[in-house]
Amino acid sequence: MRERKKICICFPFMGDSIGGSHLSALELIKRLDNFYFYPLIVLHKKGILYNYLKRRKISFFFLPLKYFVGNKKGIFLNIKNLFLNFFKLKSFLNKNSIQFVHSNDSSIHLNWIIASKFSKCKFFWHLRIKFPDWRLYKILINFSDKIICISRYVYNTVPNKLKFKSVIIYNPISLLDKIENKNEKILISKFSKFRNKKKILFMANIIESKKLDIFVKSALEIFKKKNFIFIIIGSDKYKIFNKIFFNLKNKKFKKNIFFLKYSYNIKYWLKNADILLVPAINEGHNRTIVESMLAKLPVIASNSGGHKETIINKKNGWLFRTNNYTELAKLTLNFFKLSKLKKEKIKIQAYKTAFNKFNPEKNKKKIENLYRNI
Repeated sequence: MRERKKICICFPFMGDSIGGSHLSALELIKRLDNFYFYPLIVLHKKGILYNYLKRRKISFFFLPLKYFVGNKKGIFLNIKNLFLNFFKLKSFLNKNSIQFVHSNDSSIHLNWIIASKFSKCKFFWHLRIKFPDWRLYKILINFSDKIICISRYVYNTVPNKLKFKSVIIYNPISLLDKIENKNEKILISKFSKFRNKKKILFMANIIESKKLDIFVKSALEIFKKKNFIFIIIGSDKYKIFNKIFFNLKNKKFKKNIFFLKYSYNIKYWLKNADILLVPAINEGHNRTIVESMLAKLPVIASNSGGHKETIINKKNGWLFRTNNYTELAKLTLNFFKLSKLKKEKIKIQAYKTAFNKFNPEKNKKKIENLYRNI
């Protein structure tokens, strides 16, 4: 009997970084119905994601590109780069009989969409951020077949003329199993002497919008009253942590800050911290908040962006006024004064919200239905 022809879906990524969007996309890929769909992961650069897939023995195709649309400003430079990539990407799409391209970040959107259209591939533009005010972005998104928004907040930023092909589907999220990593194992072993100390966690790729400065200012206010430990985990390409840490004057406080560039064992930190602080602003959605809820780790987040769709203030977590580090510090200190019963109620409600709203099986079925309908 002739084997059923599967729908080939290409998932391209840069490969040199990893964040919530990558993990959510990989969660989807892992769960796709392999009777109907054949997912093909493509990477353009060697780096964190490249190594992550290697460690997990997830197969992918390495397709190096020299030029990238969106890396630098200038409409003519970006059109030139678009043209330089066009033939290589089009050839790849045709050679592999790809029917769908499912793009998950801005650089991939801009580099792949024209080649996809000329190869007669359907293009899914997974919009994970507030719609940017960038002319080339606004032009190229018109060629997409479907825009998948990860939250109501993101959907509301989409121009009205594109609303007809936009849909809201929350990310599929589950807690990932650990992978052994030498640097992380060393840091974890150091924590054995801090078992009796309260631990406050910040976990995000460190860019300006993640507001690490607000976390550190709040942490200092907390430290003045309580001798807590502060854990910062996240890739820091722009050396933001180094600048903030260098300018700190309180030497005792600095000794209580632990920094890890990347975690392969997220579950450990979520299970061993006492609370997660998320001061980020204008987030389309925040994966770490949901992971924390699934791990029953309480969360305090800024009252901004997609956070408000996940956290119901004082019911399954807490919201604080954007950039108000004194309020964040106060809420954190108040949390540690709560009764055990009150904390448990918050944790249970948070878990229920995360499990029901971001259920991987439920959300991947919505994506599969989009593939089939288009």
